[in-house]
Amino acid sequence: MQIRKTITKLLVLIQICLYITFLYIDIFNTKFHYLSTKFKYLSIIICFLITLIHQKKNNPKDLILLRLGLFFTVIADLFLLVYNYPAIGVSIFCIVQIFYTIRYNFTKEIKALKIRIIIVFAIFVIYIILNIFIFQEKLEIIIPITLLYFILIFLNTIKSIINLKSKKLENYLIACGMILFILCDINVGLYNITEYMSIGLPKFLEDFSSIAMWLFYLPSQVLLSISYKSLE
Repeated sequence: MQIRKTITKLLVLIQICLYITFLYIDIFNTKFHYLSTKFKYLSIIICFLITLIHQKKNNPKDLILLRLGLFFTVIADLFLLVYNYPAIGVSIFCIVQIFYTIRYNFTKEIKALKIRIIIVFAIFVIYIILNIFIFQEKLEIIIPITLLYFILIFLNTIKSIINLKSKKLENYLIACGMILFILCDINVGLYNITEYMSIGLPKFLEDFSSIAMWLFYLPSQVLLSISYKSLE
């Protein structure tokens, strides 16, 4: 157990160093800007590696769901950061949120999944109707996928806050992680809104959101990665 904690602390320390480095590169737009994306993606891989260090102690199902969530996060960021396929990346993030839905709703997971399946179906029916009868196939697929994703992460964030009533350490880590996660996504939305909608942002807000995305994102993933009970 002590070795696991030591390795985890070392990886978190590496995360802090990567975090400070890529934020410095992004804020001051240094000549090493090409390294920023590499450091960001490496930091997400390390978050997944942290989950592999955990011992299946109290609730192995919880750990499996956490590992699946972080594993698919690595894949999603591969498409978003490395290959620049936002529709695929956000779609995979929807899968991530479904794993977290199950993780945060152990006693009601089937009901929770049914609700989300209905939401998925409804959103894509609306998308098809809008495309055929209103936008005439000009509506970007990323828009309904993003809407679906935001609904999923919003519901999961609310559930993580509700779970705080149990006053367990892991629930505080999860709630803080999900709040930072959704703050990241709000800034992602602000930064990309001009690309898909005829809305202009003030330059300072666009600059801030470009930094704030990862300002919130990496801490959220680190908190989620260490939220398993075996580290108590």
